[in-house]
Amino acid sequence: MQQLALSLKSSDLQIRRSLRAKRLRVSISPVGNIEVVAPKNVSTRDVQHFISSKYNWISHKKQQIESRRSAELNDAMPSAVLLPAINEQWEIIYNQGSLKTGIQEKVVTNRDVLRLNIENEDQVHQLLKRWLTQKAVSTLLPWLKKISTETGLDYSAASVRGQKTRWASCSSRKNISLNRCMLFLKPQQVRYLMVHELCHTKQMNHSRRFWDLVGQHVPDYRLQEKIVNETCYQLPRWVF
Repeated sequence: MQQLALSLKSSDLQIRRSLRAKRLRVSISPVGNIEVVAPKNVSTRDVQHFISSKYNWISHKKQQIESRRSAELNDAMPSAVLLPAINEQWEIIYNQGSLKTGIQEKVVTNRDVLRLNIENEDQVHQLLKRWLTQKAVSTLLPWLKKISTETGLDYSAASVRGQKTRWASCSSRKNISLNRCMLFLKPQQVRYLMVHELCHTKQMNHSRRFWDLVGQHVPDYRLQEKIVNETCYQLPRWVF
């Protein structure tokens, strides 16, 4: 897999070469990051032509995204992290100029505090993403196992990643991957997403049979799907 960075106006555009891709495709993350996936044998000129043909769509989509995001979601150094999925809110305190970088969880007068030791701003996002992943592993994986037991839908293995365009996924081998960003959802939406992926262990599609199975465990899945799609535009930029 090969990566090549280009720019589209002031935005970062990443081109990813994939051995599995059969055609060119473009996706935009909830914070406006653009990724073009290209088959290995497609020429750079054809990739550039494809991007040009999608320029208007990309620009329109990015405008839609920015119009739905509040300014504080783009803070380079956020003052707090709210995790509705597990009912936690963490205040962030920065110790800049520290000789030893790292992140510590503290409880200060009944407040949950993250103390970040950093040399510069560039380290903030890296530390926060690492912390969020660890938090997701310790909470989401046991949660998935519990729902699997409740529904009788088995899976082979589970992991936590930082996907840019998916909340979760399930492979043909019944391996489920959860996005650490699920911690920014409310518990009912987390449960819906987990049920959704567990149902893919039985139906690797979005057929009527699949949705009927989802509906057996989450009767209001249409509402939950709508809320999930709206929430993706309220994720802080640093998680990407």
